[in-house]
Amino acid sequence: MDVFRYIHSWVNNSTNTVFVTIPMIHIGTEQYYKEVSLIVNNLNLILEEGVPIKIDSEIGSYIKAAKKLGLVPQSQYLKIDEDVERINIDMDKSTFAGEFSKIPKEELRNLRLFKYILPFISKKKLLKFVYLCCSFPSDVKIKLIDPNNHYAYKHNKTPFDLLITNKRNDVIKTNLQRIINENKDREYRYDIGIIFGDEHMPAIYNQLKSNGFKWHLEKEIFVF
Repeated sequence: MDVFRYIHSWVNNSTNTVFVTIPMIHIGTEQYYKEVSLIVNNLNLILEEGVPIKIDSEIGSYIKAAKKLGLVPQSQYLKIDEDVERINIDMDKSTFAGEFSKIPKEELRNLRLFKYILPFISKKKLLKFVYLCCSFPSDVKIKLIDPNNHYAYKHNKTPFDLLITNKRNDVIKTNLQRIINENKDREYRYDIGIIFGDEHMPAIYNQLKSNGFKWHLEKEIFVF
């Protein structure tokens, strides 16, 4: 089972701003995060996600799952230099907390279940589960990506999924548009990285596309 992700640059001939999209999986090989670190540390600016309150206890522990699979977590192995400018374009703390409080308790109870059964899941079954979570309807190995039908796209139906993906995407797109507008008149090339969990990438791709940016394949990276 091999999982890959694809780094793209997005170019618009009417502006010197170039966006580099970096779809992330939150556990992978140490080499995966080293390669991503090299990319982001050569950018002028990074736009990143950052859910303001921790929800690991609701969806299971990435760190424990990674350790059990012989992998490593993004939170500990993605290294970004201190001199790289970073902007969080995710949902703010108060909005997220308000939306999170609306999620039915029975749904949160089901989400917590994974945390408690994790120690009893075999490595083989856990790997299959993680692989399925990283493999979306289209083939993950495609190189010619249509941003309107990207492998990371999925329909979200539960209140938790709607918050984690769809509602956050609305905020992300608004903030991304602001960054696009603020940087459209630069005199020289300016590289802006967008580093997000890949479930958010379809919305980001469409926002760039709607602003006249066209994608180019930069790099294929092996995740695990």
